[in-house]
Amino acid sequence: MNFPFASALALPLVCAAALAQAPGAHWSTTSTNTNPSQRRENPGAADSNYMYVFGGKSGASGGAAMNDLWRFDGSTWTEMNTNGAAGAPPARDKAGVTWSFSMNRLIVFGGQDAAGMVLDDVWEWDPVSNTWTGYPAVSGPSARRFTAMTYDPTSGGVLMFGGLDAAGVHLDDSWLYVGAGVWV
Repeated sequence: MNFPFASALALPLVCAAALAQAPGAHWSTTSTNTNPSQRRENPGAADSNYMYVFGGKSGASGGAAMNDLWRFDGSTWTEMNTNGAAGAPPARDKAGVTWSFSMNRLIVFGGQDAAGMVLDDVWEWDPVSNTWTGYPAVSGPSARRFTAMTYDPTSGGVLMFGGLDAAGVHLDDSWLYVGAGVWV
């Protein structure tokens, strides 16, 4: 007897085995020094040399909002700002973060503070001076968390899309950040 459906059942298994060995799909542990503490809901971004991790919530569940900044060069983690550091953005999780190549700054927008308040402020971190500059919301996007942000090489600004507002409403607006607290 010929069972054509048996071949159809075997096809997904063959495809799954082939995909499991796809080139470039391999992960390995790279850090051997002190890592950032366990955290979640923390954003990260990268410039040409480093990956940056900012804030988030401590631990696997519950936990406190944090505001430390870590830099990773592919093998070594360096703490750039400790949690609670003076001059750093207030502790937060669920923020939008990206690297602005034209400004040479890490950009942090919004998120949720330790009390659960949704934020609409912008912070720029300067890697040369290791300092933060904050800009309050004047005219720009509404307070939000879980927003998507990326550098836009065409405009030299930072594009932001969507997120969730304080009431949990999904947003679908787009904004362009051009620096020094200015949104267009």
